[in-house]
Amino acid sequence: MDCDRGIPDDRLAPLSLVSGIPPERFRASMLSSLVRNVAGRIPALHEIWPWVRPFGRKNRRCVQGWQYCPACLMEDAKPFMRLPWRMAWHVACGRHGMMLQDYCPHCHGPVVPHRLTAMDMELARCALCGGDLRDSRTEDAWGEVLAMQEACDMAAVSGVACRDDGEVPAHEWFDLARFFTGWLRRCDLTARYAFVERLLPDVDVIERPSLTLGVEALPVNERARLLVPAVRLASKSLGELTESALEAGLNGRSFHTRGRLPVLLESVASALPERKRARKGRSGRGDGPRPKAVVERMWRRLQRKAGLA
Repeated sequence: MDCDRGIPDDRLAPLSLVSGIPPERFRASMLSSLVRNVAGRIPALHEIWPWVRPFGRKNRRCVQGWQYCPACLMEDAKPFMRLPWRMAWHVACGRHGMMLQDYCPHCHGPVVPHRLTAMDMELARCALCGGDLRDSRTEDAWGEVLAMQEACDMAAVSGVACRDDGEVPAHEWFDLARFFTGWLRRCDLTARYAFVERLLPDVDVIERPSLTLGVEALPVNERARLLVPAVRLASKSLGELTESALEAGLNGRSFHTRGRLPVLLESVASALPERKRARKGRSGRGDGPRPKAVVERMWRRLQRKAGLA
C-alpha cells in the first residue's frame, strides 16, 4: 500500500488510536489535497495517479524509490521525507538550489525507507546497503527548473493556473503540460520542431529520454529536460499556439495521439487544416536493420523489466 495516497478507514482508526494522532492529521499529510487540484478528482487507490512519482512495487521491492535533497536531510534534527518530493515536477530543491537525488550514492539502488528497521535509527540511511544518503553531491539547479517548479506548485495549491491569456483550472493546465511531455518526445519530427522553435526559440533540441516510461517514472535530469519546455508551452496563449502551428505546417491530426486530446487544445486542433491522405507507394518498408538508438531503447526497457537495471 502507498500510504501517501491514502489509508482505508478500517486501518486508519486503529493507527489513530495507538498513536494518539487524529485521523484528520493523518489525512492532511497525504497527497489527496494536491492531487485533487492537479487531476480534477481523487483517483482510486490502485489507479495510476497523474504527476505522482510511482514506486513500481512488487511486494516490498521497489523498482523506484523516493527522491530527496541531501542538504535538507543534513539540516534535519530528525531526517524526514517531504511530501512534495513525491510529485513529478519536483526535480530540484528550491531552498538549496540543487537538483534532487533519486538513488543511493553508495549502491545506486532506489531509496526505500519503508524497508528500514528500528536498528537503522533514522531515515537518512539506505535500506539496501546502509550508506548515508546525505553523502550525495548533486548539481546546481538551473533557473528555468526552479521557475517551472514554482509555477506548478502555485497551480497545485491554488487550483488555478496562470497562462498568457488568463487563468484556467489547474487540472486542465496540468493535463496540457503532461500531454506536451509526451508530444515533445517526438519533437525530432520536422513540423513539430518548427512549432517548438517558433514558441521557444531559446530551447535546444530536445533529446528523447533513454527509457520509454511515463514522465513520472523518468530519472530526475531527463524529467527536468522534458518538463521545462512542456510547462512553458502549456502556459502559452491559445492564439500563439494556433498561429505557430499554422506557420509550422501542422494539421488537425498533429496533436492527436493515442490518448485523449486535452480540453485546452481542442480549439487549436479544430483551427488547423485537415491532413491530406497520402497515397500508398508500391514499395513497402524496407527489411533493413532498425536504427541503433531504437535497439538501445528496447534493450534498456528489457533490462528494466527483468530487474537488471
